[in-house]
Amino acid sequence: MKINNILVPVDFSDCSRNALCYAIELAQRVNAQLHLIHSYYIPVPTADISVIVDNRAQLDQEQVIRDAWAGLAREVPELGRINYSHETRMGFLNNVVLTALEKRSFDLIIMGTKGCTNRFDHFLGSNAYNVARDARVPVLVIPEHHSFSGFKKVAIAADYHQIKDLSNLELLRSLATDFQSEIHLLHISEAPQSLDIEEAEEALNLKEYFADLDHHFDFVTELNVVDGIENYSKENQVDLTVIIPRHHNLFERLFKKRITRESVLKAHMCMLVLHDEQE
Repeated sequence: MKINNILVPVDFSDCSRNALCYAIELAQRVNAQLHLIHSYYIPVPTADISVIVDNRAQLDQEQVIRDAWAGLAREVPELGRINYSHETRMGFLNNVVLTALEKRSFDLIIMGTKGCTNRFDHFLGSNAYNVARDARVPVLVIPEHHSFSGFKKVAIAADYHQIKDLSNLELLRSLATDFQSEIHLLHISEAPQSLDIEEAEEALNLKEYFADLDHHFDFVTELNVVDGIENYSKENQVDLTVIIPRHHNLFERLFKKRITRESVLKAHMCMLVLHDEQE
């Protein structure tokens, strides 16, 4: 699978600009095109406020956004090195992104998240979480201040029962091939245990699937699976942690823990969310 089109939500914040710079670097490496999308909404006025005021507010907001796009082009001159397009849509980000996915084919979404220090930061984190949860294409979530350095080490954190359809790993395999990644197939359990027959078969399938790439299996015992994933990623200096959130409660616990703990974000834990098409 070749990555041709990447969707990048943009809100003109520092966090968003950092994710955009990351996306530009990746697009250059894989020769992909970026499509930047900005969403906005205007609060519905109360009944006693003229609709004219609302229209003026929309016109004013649209001018502010046009100025912001022009400013972004000046602040991120690297955009001139790649093929990209941009658009603005009214609506909440999650709905705008899902609509964009219906109208056009994208191979990957890249967006940023940051530590939760105030209500605005929490809103940014919630946006990233909602998109990563609902979008049916892979989503790459970039922590604030994290710069692109390739994917030397990639950890796939999943119960082997979650990887029955290997086609879900095609984008990851493409990245691993392009960047000659070392793949860690991570299995975390709450207590030491042997693989059952089905898990052993899935492990063999994975071994065959990644046969031409540098890979190995790691088994970790950890009462808290979320802590196990985070600790393993930090201790092994993993560049990219991959999860398949077949059970959304694990995804929510992992993601929300990341946006509320600055220490995790400072560990530069990028997360690639893949989706199980069988859900």
